[in-house]
Amino acid sequence: MEFVEVASSTRASTELSDDVLAEASSHTYLTLDEGREGRRRLFPFRDGQVIYIPIFLFPHLILFPNATIPMTSQSSIEKVIMEEILGTRALEYLSPDRFNLSSSSLERGFFGVGLSTPDGIHKYGTVAEIYAQSTREEAPVSDLVHLVARGRKRFQMLEVLQFLSYRIGVATVRILPSGDDLPLPLEHQYSFIPKFVWKSYGGKTIVPFVVEQMKLKGFGDIVEKVPSYGSSSALSYWLSANLPFSTADKIKLLGFPSTYLRLKYILSWLSSLENETLVCISCHYPVCGASDIFSMSEEGVTAAYVNPQGYVHQIITVRKANNVVCHGEPTTEHSWFPGFSWEIVSCATCGAHIGWFFAAVSSACQPQEFWGIRREIIQSIVDA
Repeated sequence: MEFVEVASSTRASTELSDDVLAEASSHTYLTLDEGREGRRRLFPFRDGQVIYIPIFLFPHLILFPNATIPMTSQSSIEKVIMEEILGTRALEYLSPDRFNLSSSSLERGFFGVGLSTPDGIHKYGTVAEIYAQSTREEAPVSDLVHLVARGRKRFQMLEVLQFLSYRIGVATVRILPSGDDLPLPLEHQYSFIPKFVWKSYGGKTIVPFVVEQMKLKGFGDIVEKVPSYGSSSALSYWLSANLPFSTADKIKLLGFPSTYLRLKYILSWLSSLENETLVCISCHYPVCGASDIFSMSEEGVTAAYVNPQGYVHQIITVRKANNVVCHGEPTTEHSWFPGFSWEIVSCATCGAHIGWFFAAVSSACQPQEFWGIRREIIQSIVDA
């Protein structure tokens, strides 16, 4: 196998067309069925409600509300389960009678995303809603099911009722509130709590300080990509998903019961950064800087993609990478970014799988090259 060491790269242009961003966000590599993309439904569960729901468990990925996740079935059992979730097959594996829940019903089109590590299954996760799907034959594995879902609301795991495959279980969970800022009290001459006190504990008051710290610590490009959310709660989830937090940090961020606490933690993390360097989690050798991060997706600088074997990878896109080695020949087959070839990339010091190198196949495409770094393989200096 040929090994090519890439010490660093020239700075990639950020003059991206809307088509490039849209194709990456739409997961066109999955060839989703035309006309199957649906609009967001009214969320069918109320805050505090206990439901039973199929749960997909991942070793590294944490899904925040409003973020997307693509999925591909890995086995015939997963295909059947995913079709039951979609509502294209009668309930069998997910039937409430199977779990002595005859008084309950399964809401089709929704599933949970949770984190499973050697320490166990973590307490918090996110309910995801399917908004695009595809079922097609693909040799040598037939009848693969592909879907794309978006995180809607957090949940608290109560009990795993049964495992149906190594990464799918059925659990009872409690739907958690979004943690939006409380409405301010009405002005009243007998009020014991003035408005300025309530405002001081509101998420919106922290946002300007978070933005200022992001600019100071080299995350200027991320600031430019911050969506115009109407609520500070949605913004706090977006920042949690796109800033390079460690898995431990993300667990905390997902578990916070209020927007204020989540944004306060983000501000504290930014203030504690020693510098903008991001390092390999295995050997702590520098890989890139915060200023190298840029967006190749409408989702933001961090997005999840799925390979043909059904493994989901969450990557952060950067303009250049240091101390990395490319493996094999470039190929455009199954590329997550149409118009770009890819190669596997590892750390030149410890050999850890860092991610992928993407190169444009046309001189008219911008940027000409970039790296997709596995989100769980890098960490900031504050985490090291």
